[in-house]
Parts: sequence; C-alpha cells; structure tokens
Amino acid sequence: RDCSNMKYGPKELPATTLCDSCYRQMFVDCTNMKYGPKELPATTLTPYCYYGMFDGCKKLKDAPLLRATTLANSCCMQMFADNTELKNVQKTLYATTLADYCYM
Repeated sequence: RDCSNMKYGPKELPATTLCDSCYRQMFVDCTNMKYGPKELPATTLTPYCYYGMFDGCKKLKDAPLLRATTLANSCCMQMFADNTELKNVQKTLYATTLADYCYM
C-alpha cells in the first residue's frame, strides 16, 4: 500500500483458498506500479477478498486473469478504481451467478 516507488508487483499470488478481506487494498495507491500478478487463481471468492486491490494504481497496464467461478458480496468491488492506463482485461468472466456488488 502507498508504494509509489514500486514499478512491478509480485508475479504471482498463488493462494487458492482465501479468507474475508485477505487481499483488500493490498496495492492501494501504488501509483507507479505497471505490472502485477498475471492471474488470481482462486475459484471461490470470499467477501471483500479483492476489494480495492489495485485502487489508485494509475499506471497498471494489465488486469490479472480472474479464475473465480463462485463469488461473494463485494469480492471484487472497486478492484481497479482510479486506474487510467489499464489496457488489457479479460473478455470472459467465469462465474455464472453473481453476488451483491461482486464485480468492479
């Protein structure tokens, strides 16, 4: 959080079992981060687990691939808020049932 000098986030966040709010606002305002993890492999999300994770990462180019098939309330809410350089996002979301405020 608030790591304005960080240009590269971790290449992977391999956790497949998540707890509530586990990655919440992890990279908030890392304003110079261009690249983060390529994918988020968890298939079952928990409330607020990715909430605001990349909020304010103004130079982030690629959104990580979300493998989630089971969503929870607010799990990805504001995940990419205030991102102005985001170019590559996945075209297909795998969940077939939505939860309240689940996506960005």
